[in-house]
Amino acid sequence: MSEQDCRYQGGYPEACPGRVMDLAIIGSGLAGLAASAFAVARGLSVVRVGSTGSLAYTTGYLDLLGASLENCRSYYAEPRAGLSSLREEFPQHPYAKLDDHEIEAAFREFLACLGEAGLPYVCEGNNLIALSPMGTLKSTYAVPATMLAGVHAFASRTPCLLVDFKGLKAFSAKGIAEMLHAAWPEITPVTLPFPDLQWSGELYPEAMARCLEVPATREALAESIKAALAESGAQCVGLPAVLGIYNSATVQEHLSALLGVPVFEIPTLPPGVPGIRLRETVDDVLRAKGVTLFAQRYAYAVRREDGLFHIDIGENTPEVTVHAKQLILATGRFLSGGLQADRVRGVSEPLLHLPVKAPENRAQWHKDDYFDHEGHPLNKAGIVTDDSFRPLDAAGSVIDPNLYVAGSILAEQDWVREKSGAGIAIASALKAVEAVKKSM
Repeated sequence: MSEQDCRYQGGYPEACPGRVMDLAIIGSGLAGLAASAFAVARGLSVVRVGSTGSLAYTTGYLDLLGASLENCRSYYAEPRAGLSSLREEFPQHPYAKLDDHEIEAAFREFLACLGEAGLPYVCEGNNLIALSPMGTLKSTYAVPATMLAGVHAFASRTPCLLVDFKGLKAFSAKGIAEMLHAAWPEITPVTLPFPDLQWSGELYPEAMARCLEVPATREALAESIKAALAESGAQCVGLPAVLGIYNSATVQEHLSALLGVPVFEIPTLPPGVPGIRLRETVDDVLRAKGVTLFAQRYAYAVRREDGLFHIDIGENTPEVTVHAKQLILATGRFLSGGLQADRVRGVSEPLLHLPVKAPENRAQWHKDDYFDHEGHPLNKAGIVTDDSFRPLDAAGSVIDPNLYVAGSILAEQDWVREKSGAGIAIASALKAVEAVKKSM
């Protein structure tokens, strides 16, 4: 192997020249993030490659199992009961390859990693009812600590001042209040100017969040809220999710102290700050622990030679090659390019050309009714694996003993309808990493 195969250029990590890594992870979504954290914690040398991923489009909530696949309108308060039913009804589902202990252990370890990164999450053991950017209610398993006071405020119907800002199009306090009026009538919406941003046009949540990491900006914001808070008689304050990127807990605590009432966040329309926090804060911790990250780069090709995976990586064209003994593919589904669909080839996996389980006839991909209660068959397309999440060929044999798949690219699940995306990503990532470690 030549040093030039993995040379440092254009901001690439210096740690990779001449090295054969224990594990390469392709994908920068939640599954790739979790797999990186789990692998480095087990002493593996890790390289991860991926572009922005889908994290910026998430609310920050971590779902385990919120709804029945049979009927997405039926919500689970206790997800373990739902898991048992799901495994019985759908024995090929990814959760059927995991027991409750494995799922809970994965969540526990990942939440500990987030806490270490300065992004504390709260899980109370059952599903929580949280607020969406549109003012609807969502069942989820774990929430950022910055959003927990909102969960409790809704549960107790605490009088709330809900704040949005002039120029912020991703969040409407009035719209949320109107949507929730029947269930939570004591919400007072108010629109305020945002301090410190000097333009009069559209505001963006990420820029606002970075501004609020400055204590003086928080003090100015609190001053602008105080009059509306006193007039409303509210006992808590809800804000769009803009309470900092790296120090969200500190920002929340400071604002709560300044206002004298609990302050909480509600997610904005995507792209949103909670997902950006996840990616940036955890990646900083992973770099410090020795994970080699090729951020904002693509894997263009993967070759299997000399018992290793050789992965060509670059921004616009292949520029470097990294080498690893084992590989986890966590490239997601259609949005992130992990799966592709066209009129000629049908549904395919473009990087390793793994077989994809999906309806062959395009006419069978979707139901006529967009809101069909059974969902659309295409949403369950993906890679079929064994119980260790190694992909299988058409005959049911393991394609490569050192190749694993994790996250939403897995077949036989409909994570949007089930509200199970984070749980599948985190738990499959841990099981794959443990299988990698065992085989070393």
